[in-house]
Amino acid sequence: MMGTASGKVDTQPPVINGSLNGTIGDNGWFVSSMILTASASDPAPGSGLSAFEYSLDGSGWTACAGGLTLADGSHTVNLRAADIAGNTGAVTQSVHVDAQPPQVGLTGNSVFCPACGESLAIAWSAQDNTSGISSWSLSSGGAILVSGSDAASAVFNWDGGGFPAGVHTLTLHASDRAGNSAEANLDVTLLAPTPTPTPVPPRPVSPTATADLPYIPPSPTATPSASPTPLPTLTRTPTATRTPSVFIFGGTPTQVGGIIVPSNSDDQPAPD
Repeated sequence: MMGTASGKVDTQPPVINGSLNGTIGDNGWFVSSMILTASASDPAPGSGLSAFEYSLDGSGWTACAGGLTLADGSHTVNLRAADIAGNTGAVTQSVHVDAQPPQVGLTGNSVFCPACGESLAIAWSAQDNTSGISSWSLSSGGAILVSGSDAASAVFNWDGGGFPAGVHTLTLHASDRAGNSAEANLDVTLLAPTPTPTPVPPRPVSPTATADLPYIPPSPTATPSASPTPLPTLTRTPTATRTPSVFIFGGTPTQVGGIIVPSNSDDQPAPD
Protein backbone atom coordinates (compact mmCIF):
# COMPACT_ATOMS: atom_id res chain seq x y z
CA MET A 1 0.00 0.00 0.00
CA MET A 2 1.27 3.26 -0.95
CA GLY A 3 0.96 6.02 1.66
CA THR A 4 0.36 9.78 1.24
CA ALA A 5 3.12 12.27 2.23
CA SER A 6 2.28 15.75 3.59
CA GLY A 7 4.46 18.85 4.53
CA LYS A 8 4.71 22.69 4.53
CA VAL A 9 6.00 24.48 1.51
CA ASP A 10 7.38 28.08 1.92
CA THR A 11 8.12 29.83 -1.31
CA GLN A 12 7.44 33.43 -0.20
CA PRO A 13 10.24 35.74 0.92
CA PRO A 14 9.90 37.67 4.18
CA VAL A 15 8.22 41.11 4.03
CA ILE A 16 10.02 44.16 5.42
CA ASN A 17 8.14 47.27 6.59
CA GLY A 18 9.58 50.48 8.01
CA SER A 19 8.91 54.09 8.89
CA LEU A 20 10.88 57.32 9.06
CA ASN A 21 10.09 59.65 11.95
CA GLY A 22 11.26 63.29 11.79
CA THR A 23 10.48 66.75 10.49
CA ILE A 24 10.26 66.83 6.73
CA GLY A 25 11.82 69.85 5.00
CA ASP A 26 12.28 70.62 1.32
CA ASN A 27 13.47 68.43 -1.53
CA GLY A 28 13.18 65.15 0.43
CA TRP A 29 15.32 66.31 3.34
CA PHE A 30 14.56 65.92 6.99
CA VAL A 31 15.37 69.02 9.01
CA SER A 32 15.51 67.26 12.37
CA SER A 33 17.19 64.16 13.68
CA MET A 34 15.43 61.14 12.18
CA ILE A 35 14.53 57.71 13.57
CA LEU A 36 14.17 54.78 11.21
CA THR A 37 12.00 51.95 12.48
CA ALA A 38 11.71 48.63 10.57
CA SER A 39 10.11 45.23 10.99
CA ALA A 40 10.05 41.96 9.08
CA SER A 41 7.48 39.12 8.80
CA ASP A 42 7.19 35.85 6.97
CA PRO A 43 3.79 35.48 5.28
CA ALA A 44 1.73 32.36 5.94
CA PRO A 45 2.24 29.61 5.53
CA GLY A 46 5.70 30.93 6.32
CA SER A 47 8.45 28.93 7.79
CA GLY A 48 9.39 31.79 10.18
CA LEU A 49 12.18 34.34 10.24
CA SER A 50 15.68 33.24 10.78
CA ALA A 51 17.39 36.68 10.56
CA PHE A 52 16.62 40.38 10.27
CA GLU A 53 19.58 42.77 9.79
CA TYR A 54 20.56 46.20 8.59
CA SER A 55 23.62 47.83 7.11
CA LEU A 56 24.18 51.60 7.33
CA ASP A 57 26.13 53.33 4.57
CA GLY A 58 27.94 50.19 3.48
CA SER A 59 28.99 49.04 6.91
CA GLY A 60 28.70 45.44 8.12
CA TRP A 61 25.40 43.74 8.86
CA THR A 62 23.88 44.19 12.28
CA ALA A 63 20.83 42.60 13.85
CA CYS A 64 17.97 45.00 13.57
CA ALA A 65 16.20 45.62 16.85
CA GLY A 66 14.44 48.86 17.69
CA GLY A 67 14.82 52.19 15.99
CA LEU A 68 17.89 53.55 14.22
CA THR A 69 18.70 57.24 14.83
CA LEU A 70 20.27 59.01 11.86
CA ALA A 71 22.26 62.26 12.16
CA ASP A 72 22.96 64.95 9.54
CA GLY A 73 24.00 63.70 6.15
CA SER A 74 22.83 61.52 3.29
CA HIS A 75 22.44 57.90 4.35
CA THR A 76 21.68 54.56 2.73
CA VAL A 77 20.07 51.92 4.93
CA ASN A 78 19.97 48.35 3.68
CA LEU A 79 17.58 45.92 5.39
CA ARG A 80 17.42 42.19 4.83
CA ALA A 81 15.43 39.32 6.31
CA ALA A 82 15.57 35.53 5.81
CA ASP A 83 13.16 32.77 6.77
CA ILE A 84 13.83 29.24 7.82
CA ALA A 85 12.98 27.96 4.38
CA GLY A 86 15.85 30.04 3.02
CA ASN A 87 13.81 32.72 1.36
CA THR A 88 15.18 36.26 1.71
CA GLY A 89 13.80 39.73 1.36
CA ALA A 90 15.64 43.07 1.14
CA VAL A 91 14.81 46.77 1.16
CA THR A 92 17.04 49.76 0.55
CA GLN A 93 16.06 53.17 1.93
CA SER A 94 17.81 56.46 1.29
CA VAL A 95 17.54 59.08 4.04
CA HIS A 96 18.67 62.73 3.91
CA VAL A 97 18.99 64.69 7.14
CA ASP A 98 20.02 68.33 7.49
CA ALA A 99 19.03 69.77 10.85
CA GLN A 100 21.52 72.66 10.83
CA PRO A 101 21.13 76.14 9.28
CA PRO A 102 23.64 77.47 6.76
CA GLN A 103 26.80 79.14 7.99
CA VAL A 104 26.74 82.85 7.14
CA GLY A 105 29.23 85.63 7.80
CA LEU A 106 29.11 89.38 7.15
CA THR A 107 31.88 91.81 8.02
CA GLY A 108 32.90 95.34 7.06
CA ASN A 109 33.57 98.78 8.41
CA SER A 110 30.66 100.39 10.18
CA VAL A 111 31.06 103.93 8.75
CA PHE A 112 31.77 105.39 5.31
CA CYS A 113 30.90 108.46 3.24
CA PRO A 114 29.45 107.62 -0.21
CA ALA A 115 29.10 111.28 -1.21
CA CYS A 116 32.81 111.72 -0.52
CA GLY A 117 33.63 109.10 -3.16
CA GLU A 118 34.13 106.29 -0.66
CA SER A 119 32.87 102.71 -0.97
CA LEU A 120 32.48 99.99 1.63
CA ALA A 121 34.14 96.59 1.17
CA ILE A 122 31.76 94.00 2.62
CA ALA A 123 33.09 90.46 3.08
CA TRP A 124 30.34 87.86 3.12
CA SER A 125 30.06 84.11 3.11
CA ALA A 126 27.16 81.63 2.73
CA GLN A 127 28.05 77.95 3.13
CA ASP A 128 26.21 74.69 3.87
CA ASN A 129 28.12 71.45 4.00
CA THR A 130 25.10 69.13 4.09
CA SER A 131 22.21 69.89 1.77
CA GLY A 132 23.95 72.86 0.13
CA ILE A 133 22.98 76.49 -0.40
CA SER A 134 19.91 77.05 -2.54
CA SER A 135 19.81 80.86 -2.41
CA TRP A 136 21.34 83.87 -0.69
CA SER A 137 20.88 87.63 -0.82
CA LEU A 138 22.47 90.74 0.65
CA SER A 139 19.93 93.47 1.19
CA SER A 140 19.11 96.60 3.16
CA GLY A 141 15.64 97.94 3.85
CA GLY A 142 14.13 95.44 1.42
CA ALA A 143 16.40 96.48 -1.45
CA ILE A 144 18.57 93.61 -2.70
CA LEU A 145 22.18 94.65 -3.29
CA VAL A 146 23.46 91.32 -4.61
CA SER A 147 22.19 87.72 -4.65
CA GLY A 148 23.02 84.20 -5.83
CA SER A 149 21.99 80.55 -5.75
CA ASP A 150 25.13 78.68 -4.74
CA ALA A 151 27.50 78.63 -1.81
CA ALA A 152 29.99 81.43 -2.09
CA SER A 153 32.38 83.70 -0.25
CA ALA A 154 33.25 87.06 -1.74
CA VAL A 155 33.81 90.76 -1.17
CA PHE A 156 31.16 93.19 -2.30
CA ASN A 157 32.05 96.85 -2.77
CA TRP A 158 29.03 98.92 -1.85
CA ASP A 159 28.85 102.54 -2.99
CA GLY A 160 25.75 103.34 -0.94
CA GLY A 161 23.88 104.53 -4.02
CA GLY A 162 20.21 105.32 -3.43
CA PHE A 163 20.53 105.33 0.36
CA PRO A 164 20.31 108.50 2.44
CA ALA A 165 22.75 109.40 5.16
CA GLY A 166 22.12 107.57 8.42
CA VAL A 167 22.29 104.09 9.91
CA HIS A 168 21.33 101.20 7.63
CA THR A 169 21.21 97.48 8.45
CA LEU A 170 22.72 95.14 5.88
CA THR A 171 21.23 91.65 6.03
CA LEU A 172 22.74 88.51 4.52
CA HIS A 173 20.03 85.85 4.22
CA ALA A 174 20.84 82.30 3.11
CA SER A 175 18.69 79.19 2.68
CA ASP A 176 19.81 75.61 2.13
CA ARG A 177 18.14 72.94 0.01
CA ALA A 178 16.59 71.34 3.07
CA GLY A 179 14.70 74.53 3.88
CA ASN A 180 16.85 75.79 6.77
CA SER A 181 17.80 79.46 6.73
CA ALA A 182 20.12 81.84 8.56
CA GLU A 183 20.84 85.56 8.65
CA ALA A 184 23.73 87.84 9.55
CA ASN A 185 23.36 91.58 10.08
CA LEU A 186 25.75 94.51 9.90
CA ASP A 187 24.83 98.07 10.87
CA VAL A 188 26.50 100.67 8.68
CA THR A 189 26.40 104.44 9.07
CA LEU A 190 26.41 106.42 5.83
CA LEU A 191 27.94 109.82 6.44
CA ALA A 192 26.99 113.02 4.68
CA PRO A 193 29.96 115.16 3.67
CA THR A 194 30.56 118.24 5.75
CA PRO A 195 29.80 121.21 3.48
CA THR A 196 32.75 123.44 2.79
CA PRO A 197 31.88 126.97 3.91
CA THR A 198 31.71 129.42 1.02
CA PRO A 199 34.17 132.23 1.68
CA VAL A 200 32.40 135.56 2.07
CA PRO A 201 34.18 138.31 0.12
CA PRO A 202 35.07 141.29 2.26
CA ARG A 203 32.55 144.09 2.07
CA PRO A 204 33.94 147.01 0.03
CA VAL A 205 34.61 149.97 2.22
CA SER A 206 33.19 153.17 0.73
CA PRO A 207 35.68 155.98 0.98
CA THR A 208 34.45 158.60 3.39
CA ALA A 209 34.65 162.08 1.94
CA THR A 210 36.94 164.20 4.04
CA ALA A 211 36.63 167.97 3.76
CA ASP A 212 39.82 169.83 3.06
CA LEU A 213 40.86 171.37 6.29
CA PRO A 214 43.16 174.35 6.50
CA TYR A 215 46.66 173.60 7.42
CA ILE A 216 47.34 174.46 10.97
CA PRO A 217 51.01 174.59 11.69
CA PRO A 218 52.05 173.18 14.95
CA SER A 219 52.19 175.64 17.76
CA PRO A 220 55.73 176.66 18.48
CA THR A 221 56.97 175.55 21.75
CA ALA A 222 57.59 178.61 23.90
CA THR A 223 61.19 178.84 24.92
CA PRO A 224 61.51 180.51 28.24
CA SER A 225 63.43 183.81 27.92
CA ALA A 226 66.50 184.38 29.92
CA SER A 227 65.69 186.35 33.02
CA PRO A 228 66.53 190.03 32.30
CA THR A 229 69.43 191.43 34.21
CA PRO A 230 67.84 193.44 36.93
CA LEU A 231 68.37 197.15 36.49
CA PRO A 232 70.29 198.85 39.24
CA THR A 233 68.06 200.60 41.72
CA LEU A 234 68.45 204.35 41.67
CA THR A 235 68.99 205.59 45.12
CA ARG A 236 68.22 209.20 45.60
CA THR A 237 69.81 211.15 48.40
CA PRO A 238 67.18 213.30 49.95
CA THR A 239 67.80 217.01 49.33
CA ALA A 240 69.00 218.76 52.36
CA THR A 241 66.65 221.26 53.77
CA ARG A 242 67.83 224.63 52.76
CA THR A 243 67.65 227.51 55.08
CA PRO A 244 67.15 230.87 53.28
CA SER A 245 70.26 233.09 53.69
CA VAL A 246 70.90 236.82 52.84
CA PHE A 247 74.30 237.70 51.57
CA ILE A 248 75.51 241.36 52.00
CA PHE A 249 78.43 242.63 49.93
CA GLY A 250 81.25 244.97 50.97
CA GLY A 251 82.54 246.00 54.27
CA THR A 252 83.07 243.87 57.21
CA PRO A 253 80.73 241.06 57.35
CA THR A 254 77.95 241.85 59.58
CA GLN A 255 75.58 239.38 60.88
CA VAL A 256 72.10 240.58 60.59
CA GLY A 257 69.94 238.27 62.35
CA GLY A 258 70.96 234.84 61.09
CA ILE A 259 72.53 236.27 57.89
CA ILE A 260 76.14 237.16 57.48
CA VAL A 261 76.57 240.11 55.27
CA PRO A 262 79.91 240.14 53.55
CA SER A 263 81.97 243.18 53.69
CA ASN A 264 82.28 243.60 49.95
CA SER A 265 80.39 242.49 46.97
CA ASP A 266 83.12 240.13 45.79
CA ASP A 267 82.31 237.86 48.63
CA GLN A 268 78.65 237.67 47.71
CA PRO A 269 77.45 234.50 46.28
CA ALA A 270 76.79 234.42 42.66
CA PRO A 271 73.18 234.92 41.82
CA ASP A 272 71.16 231.77 41.22
